[in-house]
This record gives sequence, structure tokens and C-alpha cells, in this order.
Amino acid sequence: MQESAGNEYQGLSLGGAFDIQIFATQLASEEDSFDNQYDVNAPDSVSLNGVSYENFDAAVAVAKDGDTITVSGNHAPITLCGNITLVLDNAAIKATDNGTSAVTLANDFAGKIVVKGTTTLIGAKGGNGIYVPANTTLDLSGTGRLIAKGNGATESTSEKIG
Repeated sequence: MQESAGNEYQGLSLGGAFDIQIFATQLASEEDSFDNQYDVNAPDSVSLNGVSYENFDAAVAVAKDGDTITVSGNHAPITLCGNITLVLDNAAIKATDNGTSAVTLANDFAGKIVVKGTTTLIGAKGGNGIYVPANTTLDLSGTGRLIAKGNGATESTSEKIG
């Protein structure tokens, strides 16, 4: 609020017709006035067209072509198919089973991935940060930074998007 607004708004409410939710995360490289642990217990989030879901699998199970799934925080590996837009908003996706990738695009994937903030994708041993099968196009956009790391010298890239 601007300092010039004075105190005439103190004690007033916005009413009960809507809710406001604010989601913000602190990068591991950032520190507030205390330390870099501000978000150590921040919840990971998944939403489908703005509606929260317990996890990615629950959201993708009901997603339809043209839908948007947004993920932030830490997540298990994900597979995308169909015409889905995936928004990676300060996400960290790490594969742990040998040979698996953090993000796998299915052969029928026709959607796109949008990167906001800094997102890290780490494949397990022998896997990729992101796997794009032959004859599949990855439409990658956004204003963030994508760091994709494979474990097994298959891939290592860090790109500023936008």
C-alpha cells in the first residue's frame, strides 16, 4: 500500500465474495534477512486450470486437450501426453529410478512447456532431465530459466528462456 494512503483503510475488509491466495517461493540461492531456509517447508503445488490437485498424477488423470497444468516446488518424475500445456513455475523435478527422466514427453505429446522462474529437471542414472522422443516437437517458452541435467553424460544444459 502506498504510504500516502494514510490510515483510513485500517480495519476495513474486502468482503467475503472472493479469496486471495499468494504463492511465493525462495530460490536456494536467495536469502532473506535471516538465512535461505524461508521456504524449507513450503508446500509443493499442482493445479489444473487454476484448481489445486494433490499431485501431478491426479491432475493429469482428468486433464483434457487444451488444459494447463502448473507445477511448483519439488515433484516426482512426470510424463506428458496429448495437447497439454505444462507450466513449470520454480519447480524441481528429480528422477530416482535408474534410466528414468525427470520429464518424459509421450509420442502423442502436442502441447507446450512454459518456464517461469528457475526450474531444474534432473534425470536418474542413465536418464535425462527431459526426454523428447523422435518425431515429437517440444514447444518451450516463458521468461524463466530451465536447467536440465542427465546422469550418464546424456544431457546437460542450462538455458535462459525468453
